[in-house]
Amino acid sequence: MKEIKLNNYKRFFEWGFLLLLIILMVGNPTLFTSMTRSVFEVNKLLLLRIITIVSCSLWFFKYILFKDNNLSNQKNCYHFLGFTWHKTGLEIPLLIWIFTNILSTIFSADLKTSIIGAYDRWEGIVTVTNYAILILLFAKLITTKKQLKWILLSLIGATLFSSFYGVLQSLGHDFMFWSKDPTYRVFACINNPVHFCAFVGMIVPIGISYLISIIKDKQVDTILLPNLKSNHTIAFILKAILYSTAFIIAVKTTIPTVYSSTTIQIICLTIITIILSETSKQSIPDKENIIKWSLFGILLFCSFMFDLVSFSKEQWVALLSLMILIVSMAPLPNLSLTLKRTLFFSISIIFYSQLLSFSRATWVGFMIAMPIFYILINKTLINFNKIKQAFTETILLIFFAGIFCLTTIFKVHNYHFILAIFIISLLITSLFFLIKIKKINILSTLPYILCFAFLLLDNSLLIIKQYPIIPDLKMIILGYLTYICYNTPKQTKPLIEQLVIIFLFSQIQFINNSMLNIFTFISLILCYYFVGLKDSSKLNKEKKFYLLNFLIMFGLITILPTLSGIVDSATITLIQSRFIKIPTTIALTICIFTLYSLLLLNKLPLIKDKKFQIRFGLILILIPLLIFPLKSKILNLKHSDTGKYSIAKNLQVKTANRYQNQLYTSARISMWKSAIPWFLDYPILGSGLDTVKLLYPVYRRPEYGILEGGHNYTPDRLHNEYLNTLVTKGIIGFIAFYFGLMGIWYFLSIKGFSKNNTHPLSNLLIGFMSSCAIYLIQVLFNFGVVATLVLFFAVMGLSLSTINIINNDQ
Repeated sequence: MKEIKLNNYKRFFEWGFLLLLIILMVGNPTLFTSMTRSVFEVNKLLLLRIITIVSCSLWFFKYILFKDNNLSNQKNCYHFLGFTWHKTGLEIPLLIWIFTNILSTIFSADLKTSIIGAYDRWEGIVTVTNYAILILLFAKLITTKKQLKWILLSLIGATLFSSFYGVLQSLGHDFMFWSKDPTYRVFACINNPVHFCAFVGMIVPIGISYLISIIKDKQVDTILLPNLKSNHTIAFILKAILYSTAFIIAVKTTIPTVYSSTTIQIICLTIITIILSETSKQSIPDKENIIKWSLFGILLFCSFMFDLVSFSKEQWVALLSLMILIVSMAPLPNLSLTLKRTLFFSISIIFYSQLLSFSRATWVGFMIAMPIFYILINKTLINFNKIKQAFTETILLIFFAGIFCLTTIFKVHNYHFILAIFIISLLITSLFFLIKIKKINILSTLPYILCFAFLLLDNSLLIIKQYPIIPDLKMIILGYLTYICYNTPKQTKPLIEQLVIIFLFSQIQFINNSMLNIFTFISLILCYYFVGLKDSSKLNKEKKFYLLNFLIMFGLITILPTLSGIVDSATITLIQSRFIKIPTTIALTICIFTLYSLLLLNKLPLIKDKKFQIRFGLILILIPLLIFPLKSKILNLKHSDTGKYSIAKNLQVKTANRYQNQLYTSARISMWKSAIPWFLDYPILGSGLDTVKLLYPVYRRPEYGILEGGHNYTPDRLHNEYLNTLVTKGIIGFIAFYFGLMGIWYFLSIKGFSKNNTHPLSNLLIGFMSSCAIYLIQVLFNFGVVATLVLFFAVMGLSLSTINIINNDQ
C-alpha cells in the first residue's frame, strides 16, 4: 500500500514537471505584452524565472520525499548525504562554466550590472544561472517517451502559432502598432526579425527529426485522443466541424461580398481538395494519387500565374490554409498519419516564416547545419560505431560546409587573389581528407568534382561576363552531373551524396533569382535522390519519402512567392529573343501532360471504378464553374498589380546581392575591431557579465557612428556572441563555454547517436545537434536573446534526456 502511494506521488510530480515545462515551451515563442516597457524580453524572462523557481522548489521537495525509497536505478549516480543524482555527463563542465561566470561577476567593472544585467537584456549572473538550471530541468525531469513527445508537440505547436502570426504580418494584418513595418520583415511574437528567424530556423530540424522518429512508432495513436482510433463516425463529425468552421472563417475574413464569384471559386477548389484528400489516405502516395495531385497542382499554378481566379494575396493564404487543414485531417481516424501530415505542413509554415523574416546570419547557419543533418540522418558517415571517427568526420564535414558557404554565399574569393587561393586550398584540402577517410579512389570522384567546380563559377567574375554562353554550359553540366549520379558506384555514393547535399543547401536561398537557379535546384534534387535515397538499404520507404519531400518543400516555398516575377522576366527574355511565347509553351506542356496522365490512368484498374468515375466527373463539372466567373484575363500577367506581388518583391530585394560587400561596409566590422583592445585590457575574466553597453563608448571607433547611420552610438551587443563572450567573460569563460560545455555536449550527443543509431529516437539527437549548430553559427553575426537562448539551453537538456530514455529503453 505504501509503495502504491509513493508511485502515485511520483506520477503527480512527473506530470507537474511536464506541465511547467510545457508552459515554458509554449510561452517562450508566443508571450509578449505592451503593458510593460520591454514588450518582449522582460515578459519572456519573467516566465523563465517563475518556471525555474517553481520547478526547482517542486524538484527539491521530491528529492526530500524520495531520497531513501530506492524507486529509481542506483547505477551511474552521484551520492551525497543520502541523495542520489543520476549522471548526465555534463555536470562538471556545467559547474566550471557557472564558476567562471561567478568569477567574472566578482571582478566585473560594474558589479551591479553583472549581477542583474543591463537594461532590456538582463543577462547577468542571475539569468546565466537560470539557463544552467534550464539544461538540468529538461535533462533530468523528462524521463519517458510520452513526456518527450508532449514537449516537442507543444514546442512545434507554439512555434506554428507564432509563425502563422508572422504570415499575417506579412500581409499587413496586425493587432499591434509596431514602430517598424512588419510586412517587410516579420517578427511575430519575438522582438526582432533577426531573432525570430533564428528561432524558427532552429525549430525546422527538430520538427523533421521528430517526424522521422515516429514513422514506425505504434504508440502515436495513444498520444492524442485514443478513443478516436477506431470510431469513423466521430472522425467524420470532427472533420465536418473543422472544415465548415475553417471555410466560414476563410470566407468571412477575406471576401467583402460573400455572394460573389470569388466565393464560388473557393467552394470549387475546396470541394476538389476534399475529394482528392479523401481518396489519398496512404502514407506514401501511389502513382494514381501523384497524377491526380499533379494535375490539381497545375490547375492552381495556372490559376495564379494567368489570373484564372480573382484572388487577393489574403484569399490565397486563406485558401491554402484551408487546403492544408483538409489534407492533414483527411486520414482521420488514422491518428498516426494525421500527425505526420500535420507535422509536415507545420514545418512548412515555420520554414515560410523563416523566409519572411529573412536574416543573413540564420540562413548561413541553416545552410551549414542542415546538410550535416541530412548526412547524419541518412547514415552516410563511415564507422558509426566508432565514436571518435564519427566525431572527426562530422567536424570535418562542418568545416568543409563552412568553407563552401564562404565561397558560394559571401564570395570572399572575389575580394583578393591571395584570399581566393587560400579559400580554394582549404576546400581542396578538406575534400582530400573526406575522400581519404572514406578510402575512395580520387580518380573515381574527379568527374563529380569538376562538375561542382564549374557550377561554382561566379557570374560576377569579369572573365565570365564576356561569355553569355556560360548559363547554357551550366545547364549541360547539370544534365551530365545528374546522369553520372544516376550511375554512381556504390562505394562512391556516400561521399557524392554529402557533396550534393552541401551544394544543394548552399543554393537553396538563391533559387528564386532566376530560371537557371530553379533548374539547378531540380537537378540537384534528382542527384540527391539517385545517390542518397534510391538504393539506400538503411532507410525505409516512408523515411525516404519525407526526407525528399522536405527538400522539395524548401524549394517550392522559396520559389513560389517570386515565381511570377521569374516567369515575367523569362517571358520578356524569350519574346525579345524571338522565341516562342511562354504562355503558348506552358499551354502546350499542360496539354501534353494531361494527355499522358489520361493515358496512364486508362491503363490502371482505377479508371473502371464507379466511385472514381463519379468523383472525376464531379471535378470536371467544378472546373468550368471555377473558370466561369472570369472576364478576359486568362493569359495576362498582372504587371500593374503591385499589391499582389509585394511579398515577392520584398523577397527578391533580400535575395539580390544580400551578401555582397558585407565584409567591408558593415558597422558590425567596426564593432568587432573594437573588441581587440577591449579583450587585451580584460584578457582573463573579461570586463564582467553584460557590460558591453557600459564600456563600449570607451572602445568605440570613430567610423562606427557613420556606418551605423547616425544613430545607436552605444550598442548593447557586438553582434558576435563569441566576441561578446571574450570581452565580458575573458578567455577562461570562452573556453569553459565553447570548448568545455558545448564541446562535451556535442561529444555526448554524437556518442549517444553512434551507439544507438538504429533506435528511432536517435533521429531526435541529430535534430537537437543541428538546431544548436544553427544557433552557434548565426551568432557569428548576431547574439542571443531570451527566446533563442531559452530554446538553445532547453534543446541541450532535451538531448541529454533523450539519450537517457534510449538507454533505459534498451
